[in-house]
Amino acid sequence: MSSSLQGDISDQGFGSPIAYFTFMGTSLNVGGSVWRAFWVFNLPSGLGPVSEAKFVVQPSAYFGDAPQHTVVFTDYLLSPTLLSSIYPVGDATGQAIFADLGAGTVYGQLNVVPADARVDCSTPGCLPQSGHTLTVQLNSAAVAAINANLGGTFVMGGYVTTSSPNMIASSDGVQLGTFLSPSIAELQLVPTPEPGTAGLVVLAGLAVLGLRRRRPR
Repeated sequence: MSSSLQGDISDQGFGSPIAYFTFMGTSLNVGGSVWRAFWVFNLPSGLGPVSEAKFVVQPSAYFGDAPQHTVVFTDYLLSPTLLSSIYPVGDATGQAIFADLGAGTVYGQLNVVPADARVDCSTPGCLPQSGHTLTVQLNSAAVAAINANLGGTFVMGGYVTTSSPNMIASSDGVQLGTFLSPSIAELQLVPTPEPGTAGLVVLAGLAVLGLRRRRPR
């Protein structure tokens, strides 16, 4: 499933989810210097317990001349409704959201290199390219949070832990899966098999084994 809302917010509390940017890192362009991102997913109610979860994403832009950036994904404990609002520079709620997106339980991490992004700004040319689709295997903490919110909302935050010797285009970091470019940001869930179904598989295997034993040689 695709995210129903995604965006980013700065250390100065500036955020505008209408723009759908998901930049993480350092940028001196507008409204702050450090940025963190979020993704909101509306979970189905009839899915049942989930045994596995993956975040599939395509980086839309890579900034800075570091050979690699590491993105860490975390939980979000504030109200999801706060993420749909616009916050000006200096807003206390926006600053609280920024702090929440960089703290708490870790759900997984992703290493991104310049070749993964659709726009490579590791050099001043900022060249367009095909990019790569990347998959994050979310951990047991993320799976537990998803199961606790089935039929409701699951929010995941993200921030960059790496830095470059030099910024490119006044920025250093990565941008993942925005609506402003043909890149994806999806949550893939695997439901836990029902006990009855697993039992039927075992019984079917035993039945086949019995037929083989009774078959004349």
